Amino acid sequence: MGQLENPANPIKACLNTYLRFSNPPVFSSRTCRIASILENRHPLKDPNQPPHAAKNRPDKDQPADKSRGQAFVESLGLANAQDIVKMLRWNDRYGIKFLRLSSEMFPFASHEEYGYQLAPFASEALAEAGKLAAELGHRLTTHPGQVSPSLKQLTFPSNLDFSLLNWVRRGNQLLTTHFGI
Repeated sequence: MGQLENPANPIKACLNTYLRFSNPPVFSSRTCRIASILENRHPLKDPNQPPHAAKNRPDKDQPADKSRGQAFVESLGLANAQDIVKMLRWNDRYGIKFLRLSSEMFPFASHEEYGYQLAPFASEALAEAGKLAAELGHRLTTHPGQVSPSLKQLTFPSNLDFSLLNWVRRGNQLLTTHFGI
C-alpha cells in the first residue's frame, strides 16, 4: 500500500497550483476584505451587465443594501464549495485520496458582525461534495484560520462543513490546530 493510500500514514495536504492556474481556475479559497462586502452593498453602475473591476463597479452614490453585500460574500463561498467536486475528481484521477478543505472557503462566515450560516445557500454544493468524497473513499481534513482563532473559528470549519457535507465520520478526518506564543 502506497503512502497516499494508507490513512495510518497521512501526508500533508497542499494547494493544487495546477488547478488554481487552469482556465477557468479551480480552487476553494476565494476571499475578500470587509471593505469589499461593504462596497458590494451598493448596486452596480449598470445592473444589466456583470460586475467588472474597472468597467462595472458598485455605484457608491446609490443607497446601500446589506443583503447585496451578503449575497456577494456568499457567492464567493458557493463558488468555493462548488469547486470541491472538481478537486476531488482531479485528486482521485492521480491517486490522491484526501483533500484539505480551505479555512477560507467561506469568507467571514464566523465573523461576529459579517458572519452567516452556510445552510441553506451552500447545502446542496456541500452535500454533493460529501457524497462524492464518500463514494471515492477520500479523507477530508480542515484547518481553522491562522489569525488568533476564537472558539467559534475552531469549531466552525470542522463541525459545520462536515455536517453539511453529510459526511459519516470514519475516524480519519482531521482538524489541525497550532498553538504557541
